[in-house]
Amino acid sequence: MFLRHSVAPKGLGWLNLILPVASVFALSVHAFDIGLGPTFTVIMDWYDALIKILLGWLEPYINAALDWIAVLINWDLQLYPHWKHVFVLLGLYFFTKALTSFRAGAFGSGIFQLMLGLTVALTTAVAAGTISLSADAGSDNAALSQFFLASTPLAGYFIFQFTQNIWGATFTRQWNARNNRVEPSSWFAFFVNTTTRTIRLSLAGLMVVGIGSLMPFIQALPGPGLALFGGLIVLLAAWNLWFGVVRTRNDRARSNLGEIETWSQTYWRQGDPNVGAAMVGVIIWAINLAATNAGLGLVGL
Repeated sequence: MFLRHSVAPKGLGWLNLILPVASVFALSVHAFDIGLGPTFTVIMDWYDALIKILLGWLEPYINAALDWIAVLINWDLQLYPHWKHVFVLLGLYFFTKALTSFRAGAFGSGIFQLMLGLTVALTTAVAAGTISLSADAGSDNAALSQFFLASTPLAGYFIFQFTQNIWGATFTRQWNARNNRVEPSSWFAFFVNTTTRTIRLSLAGLMVVGIGSLMPFIQALPGPGLALFGGLIVLLAAWNLWFGVVRTRNDRARSNLGEIETWSQTYWRQGDPNVGAAMVGVIIWAINLAATNAGLGLVGL
């Protein structure tokens, strides 16, 4: 069941699976200096061309906005190509959140999550894209710049979740309670509960990035910020899968769900496990690409 939800996530479609997988692989190439064989060089060139077609038209507008901001803050801002890959990965997370709402029949929440997610993903990706991937390991601000590179997507996650918590407390709190056959909590209790989880996970991610950015073996990597960003992806995937377990256990203990559906059905009906499984699937496919690239490289392909 887990493999079905991760390796082939329902409803994502092949394009929405291929794009994040290729983006994770592309960022890994920069982060760990993975050498590409002739075959994967051609494949990644095709992918770069596809990304330019899908997102390249935005760059003139983004650069114009960055030029305006640079004048205001008196700071030279340059947009690096990796912003597109960061946008694709954040977009996958937010899109999957919206998709689970659509599948559950919460169309208003799905539209809200989709619009909010696109806005946050674009803003966050552009912010991360103004930071160079290869800071000089010997410079004084190397660790700091890579810390900001990895923590910028984390800030985007926090903004999205915090805003969604307000939306959920206001519009979907009672609907979720009826769907799970439990008594609805008050607006304040719902907001505090969900926001507490958001803050805890954000602080955990911030600690991972902060400690990791100071470790010599992380600093020695070609792209330390991207490696830390990858660690955050794994942390967020694990959190979504685990929180699905906690929520399933609590909902089944407070209702009669056990009489009408199995534990697995309750678990996979929620949004968090589906998001976590989709993220794990992207990681699995990206690892397969790296292994295939290495295997082809051994035979000169």
